[in-house]
Amino acid sequence: MNTVLGEDLQDSPTSSMVMFKHAPSLEITEITDREMISLPEFSDFQERMDRRRNALESIIEFKQPNGFLQENKVAFIDTPGLKGTPHYDRYEVLKNLHVADSVLFVLDANAPFTEKEQTAIKQIQDLAPDLPVHFLLSKMDTIVGEREALRIYEETMSLIHSYLPDARVFAFSSQYEGAQQKELKEFIHSVKNTRNIEDKRLAKLLYFIRTTIASLLQKRIDVENQLVESVRWNEEMLMKLNGAVNQLKDTEVQKTQTIAKSYRAIKETIEKDLSESVPKMLQECSSLIKEDSNFSKIHLELNDEMNRRIQDYLEQTVMPKFYRSLQEWIEHGKEELEQSQEFLNEMGEGFNHMYGEERLKLECDFRVLDDWRRDTDRMTSRFQLESINILLKRTPAQFLLKSAGKLFGALSQNKAMLYNKYKTFVENEDYSEAIATVNKQFFQPFELFEKSLERDITLFFRSPLHVLNDSAEEAREGIQSNQEMLNKMNTNPEMFRDPLTLFDVRLRQFEWMTIAGKGMQTIY
Repeated sequence: MNTVLGEDLQDSPTSSMVMFKHAPSLEITEITDREMISLPEFSDFQERMDRRRNALESIIEFKQPNGFLQENKVAFIDTPGLKGTPHYDRYEVLKNLHVADSVLFVLDANAPFTEKEQTAIKQIQDLAPDLPVHFLLSKMDTIVGEREALRIYEETMSLIHSYLPDARVFAFSSQYEGAQQKELKEFIHSVKNTRNIEDKRLAKLLYFIRTTIASLLQKRIDVENQLVESVRWNEEMLMKLNGAVNQLKDTEVQKTQTIAKSYRAIKETIEKDLSESVPKMLQECSSLIKEDSNFSKIHLELNDEMNRRIQDYLEQTVMPKFYRSLQEWIEHGKEELEQSQEFLNEMGEGFNHMYGEERLKLECDFRVLDDWRRDTDRMTSRFQLESINILLKRTPAQFLLKSAGKLFGALSQNKAMLYNKYKTFVENEDYSEAIATVNKQFFQPFELFEKSLERDITLFFRSPLHVLNDSAEEAREGIQSNQEMLNKMNTNPEMFRDPLTLFDVRLRQFEWMTIAGKGMQTIY
């Protein structure tokens, strides 16, 4: 083809079908079942020639001014080679045989007319028994010696004639391109069969019209099968997606319970420590009571000291311990949430494998951990206890002691009795009410935080849940739309079939008026 066209189009064999034709100006077009695409640049043409995937789904029409093609009134369709070509691709090449007036089968002089090539010739004869086949013996310049070249040529021609007695063979050498132009021209004229050529071409055109009608009928079946398969696939995906949504919800509940339970255990441990330590601390305040104390004001002094000791204990002991425990709890929660993310990553990979593309990204919101760190830092950094009434209540025992202190505190002979009574009272008093008040104040922000955990974990899983729900809705819509199209096709099949039947009838009429009327055989 490089010799005929007078330029180097490509070094290696093409992977696409290309039709080379004379035209007043350069025009390159890619033709598919759906559209015709103009290729403005020669580089676009070369890219199509080099491709391997989906190479046979289109035909390239290459038009340019060419004296040889114009003078000889010939066009060439260059196809991919058949040697070593898979069966399906070989059929894709050979199914276009009827486009040609004759076949020029290219052989390699180093291994001419092998068993595989003989099989390919048989396939061509089966598909187009009336199509003339001739041969071009290429790479003759690689044969050493004129006598050896002549021997190979004669043996090859003899072998070919045993299969195809009317076939002609043209020996081609790239070293003698200029000299062989004339020989090639004579060879083309010798293999041209112009007898009834217009009628033959009309028969081929009618053949392709018939195959087009048949393919459109098959397309209708293909579309129906695709819709059925799409409905089935979407139903399967919907079931899997709904299962994934339920799994995610179960995971959310389980993680909420685990993380909240762990948090609650820490809070209960701190609360237990307070319930055990604060009473002892308050009882130890009895050491502040002396025989020479001012018993008219001792209850006020003791109440202030008890509040101060509770405040110091909470800030210096409880809150640091609480902070460390909460940091450990956050790390534990992080591990739990990371396990969930790994589970969702595996789930997403599974779905993307089924979709055949990276469609689902099930990414959780790890910002909740930052919120937890900020909130726990804030809650454990500072606490101001509102003064609580420990020894200023109106219980009978406290009322009597305070009254006695005011009444007898000034009398020195009564101080020993008051000292003993006050000391015994402080050491044996039930401080449960005071502890409950301290706990209520201290744990209030931590209880609010606990109530927000469920919401935070829901936010953590919100994005993956939305993605799965959206995908499930998409599958549901796909089922509905495809089922509606399928029902429409099955309810009114004549809408598609009747026009094609009309075309088929008109084709038969035309065949009788043209080809059959002249006694020519119709191509099927």
